[in-house]
Amino acid sequence: MNEKMDIRMIGLDLDGTVFNDAKEITPGVRQAISQAINQGVVVLPATGRPVGGLPQAFLDIPGVHYALTSNGAAVVDLCTGRRLYENCIDKDFAAGMVTDMLEFKGLAECYMDGKCYTDRKNYENADNFSFVPQSLLEYIRKTRIPKDDLAGYIREQPFGVEKLHMIFGDMKIRDDAFMKMKEKYPDYNITNASSFNMEINAPTCDKGSGLLALGRILGIKREQIMACGDSGNDLPMIRAAGFSVAMANGEEKIRQAADFITKANTEDGVAWAIRKFVLKGGL
Repeated sequence: MNEKMDIRMIGLDLDGTVFNDAKEITPGVRQAISQAINQGVVVLPATGRPVGGLPQAFLDIPGVHYALTSNGAAVVDLCTGRRLYENCIDKDFAAGMVTDMLEFKGLAECYMDGKCYTDRKNYENADNFSFVPQSLLEYIRKTRIPKDDLAGYIREQPFGVEKLHMIFGDMKIRDDAFMKMKEKYPDYNITNASSFNMEINAPTCDKGSGLLALGRILGIKREQIMACGDSGNDLPMIRAAGFSVAMANGEEKIRQAADFITKANTEDGVAWAIRKFVLKGGL
């Protein structure tokens, strides 16, 4: 393999990829991202988070102009706030799905208009967060907007739903929810970003389709796109990109699908991959 590649765009997952386990972007990762941007490469977060949940530490890196959010449901120009691409679930259909989700013990959530709305009753039940790391729990508490009637609120809004999300405090319930929701909604993308969550997107919505859509908008070919990820919701992006990188801490299916396995997120794996394959005069 010719290690230096003609990479013009890099899509980076956040949790378990850019972030270390303390939910920090280390100086080494930040430096590698900055160097790639200075080399003319488009670098963007490719995350399951909504726009309102993007980490300031990433947004503060000079030259970060785009973000792929809600697993590809919305690709945003961060300079103007304009949506360049979106692939949402019909709001009335999504409200019905939320009603089904509320039958399971867990925290049901809806991503709309760049924000995260959650069911107030389950949000106030601490048992639903028993598997959530403290660093992530702080982020959740800061970014959620509780609603007494989540399904009703969704129906009242003028826009589609980017993503539906659940957090579980019981793994057996999580597995049961996965099975039943996949049985009822077989065409929808039902994935995960951690061992304790479930994410639902529109049938043709995933990180891969969103990343390629941005590439078309910017005139960047598939073979010039690199993607880095670690978990289930990253798999379409890993398969779609011209060159894909899995984290050493990633799920087995991600590591099997990727072109290259870099170091773990606790070892600046993203920086290692960028230096090895993208930066001139790197490793």
